[in-house]
Order: sequence, then structure tokens, then C-alpha cells
Amino acid sequence: MSSVAMSFEWHPITAQPRRSQEQVDMSQTSIDRQTNETPLYPWTYPNGKRRLWSTGLFSCTKDTNTCLMGTFVPCHMCFIASSMGESLLAGACVPFSNLILRTLLRGRHNIEGSVMNDCVVTTLCPCCAQCQLAREIKMIQDGDALP
Repeated sequence: MSSVAMSFEWHPITAQPRRSQEQVDMSQTSIDRQTNETPLYPWTYPNGKRRLWSTGLFSCTKDTNTCLMGTFVPCHMCFIASSMGESLLAGACVPFSNLILRTLLRGRHNIEGSVMNDCVVTTLCPCCAQCQLAREIKMIQDGDALP
């Protein structure tokens, strides 16, 4: 039996691959055709200037019914998810639904904050975060907060 030895040379990658000018022009043209404006990236806010939450994290006295529901009714997240246009089961079946719905509401309504901030708040004060989320939704629906 003969063994076949393969040899090859190792060349480290020293530069990024480049696109030709024609490829760059084509991709820019397709962006222009789709939007006719600067593309909207996911990290930008869709409705302009960011705003603060309408109530504070510990403002449970502003709406005691919501505070009691968020503290003692386990399926309260289901109602919050439903009022946001999500599945009723999202509040119960989706892991970290409090974090996900809070981040979703911030994105939809230009509320200041970050995913890391949402993570800390929903981990350390889950009932307060849930109540703040419910109050914000209620205020937006009632016209008391900026949509």
C-alpha cells in the first residue's frame, strides 16, 4: 500500500475580502429602490426623539389595582402580552416574557433604556417592572402618555 502525502502551504489572512465597485453600486441601487431614503437600522428609534417612562419603577401608588394584580395574580403577564397585541400565552409560556415585553414596548414607543437595564430591572424587581409595564400600556391606551 502506498500512502499519499498531501502538502499545502499555510498563508495567514492579512486583509478583508473586497467587493468590486460594481457590486457596491448595485447594492446601493437596490437600497435606494426599496426605501428611497436612508435605510432604517434596527438600533435607531422609529418615531424620533426618545422619551422617559411615564411613571417610575416604584410608582405603585399611582395605580394600586395594577400593583396588586402584578404582585398577586400570576397570569397578569398574559393580559399584558394580550394588550400589546401578542399572544395571550406569551405571558405564561415564553421564558423571560417580562424582559421581552418590556424591551418590545420600549422599542415601539421610543422609551429610553437598554436591554441590559431591562434585564437588571426585571431580574431584581420583577413585580415592579411588570407593574410599570402595565401602567405604561394603560396610559398609552388612555392617551395619557405619548404613543
